[in-house]
Amino acid sequence: MYQKIFFALLFLANSAISQNIFQGVVVDKETLNSIEFVDVYNQENNTSTNKDGRFIFTSKIDSIKFSLLGYSSFETNFNDIKSDTIFLIQNIVELDEIILTTNDHYLFKNIRDNISNNYPSKPYREKFFLRGVLKRNDTIVRIEDFIGLVERKVLLTTKEVPKPKKNYTIELQNLRKAGIVEKDVYFKQISFEKLFNIFASIGLQKKYFIFKEINLLDSTFVKLEFKPKKDEKLSTHGYYIINKENFAIAEFYLINKNGLPLIKKRHIKYTTVLYEVRIKFKKDKKLKKYYVHKAKLNSRVEIQLKDSEKEYYDVSYQYFTKNNFGDFGVKKNISISKDLFKIHYQYDAKFWNNQNELLLTKEMEGFLNTLDNKNNEFKVKSNID
Repeated sequence: MYQKIFFALLFLANSAISQNIFQGVVVDKETLNSIEFVDVYNQENNTSTNKDGRFIFTSKIDSIKFSLLGYSSFETNFNDIKSDTIFLIQNIVELDEIILTTNDHYLFKNIRDNISNNYPSKPYREKFFLRGVLKRNDTIVRIEDFIGLVERKVLLTTKEVPKPKKNYTIELQNLRKAGIVEKDVYFKQISFEKLFNIFASIGLQKKYFIFKEINLLDSTFVKLEFKPKKDEKLSTHGYYIINKENFAIAEFYLINKNGLPLIKKRHIKYTTVLYEVRIKFKKDKKLKKYYVHKAKLNSRVEIQLKDSEKEYYDVSYQYFTKNNFGDFGVKKNISISKDLFKIHYQYDAKFWNNQNELLLTKEMEGFLNTLDNKNNEFKVKSNID
């Protein structure tokens, strides 16, 4: 019996020793600015940098790789890392503008013709991490982190593959949320269904835009910028980064800063003054199909309460996936149409204390520490014990 206990303890000790742990920050070598969304991974484990460029990576394998579209990948071993700062070098550099294009540009035709080859049109499953942050006048008032499984019936919809009525099934596995209950206004948040639809939307009404094709230093890709025609009252602009070898979209970016007229509802007037979305796609090596690897949505809403100055709400959502095309079941346990902050799920302290999927930023840590203060004058709504 004692021998068995001894071997068990020895096994646990060896397991702990064999774990490689590295905590650091990734920055642009030229600008020294922190880089968000960097993949930190090896054959078995993966994580991503947060807005501060920070990450924690744990693995039994003595290798670590840093990768992000637009930068040269960097691979090393844990023992060879001499600093907690990782420098990445940009490799997608614009060389020259080719031509102002029309909406009949050859790239769009080739993208359309290869959609069925590049993107899944049958149901598939993935594991996801979603973070939502809400600020009021640049101060955090809500944080929520979701981890779960999702089954999609189809990713990109076309005339040949229309969007199903019930395209998503979600099984929530972990939730951490905390927020301040505001007395004068409740900011209604987006639902999983609407957010997933946004992160699978890459189309434009091309007749309203002009396009500019740009050669890049990395000759595998081409950048296709778009902006409104001069006679259009739009402020939407952005770009596609397209793989020239198979005409798959590697990245889509869109931003609109055009404030619309104020909408009046009861005692509040409001309008959206910023809408920004970025979607990064990645190709599965086995199935040769692209999936949404990372995505981010930013939105700013201007509100005006009766007899008060203007105030601003900023909401951001960051979405990450892994285990894509996984062979596992997804059991529905939440509504996909519900306001994200109103979703309820039990908090698992052990899980969240050990998860390194996406570190909290220093600003977020400060917010949560503030909520822990029992002398707060405000009311807190949270599932955290």
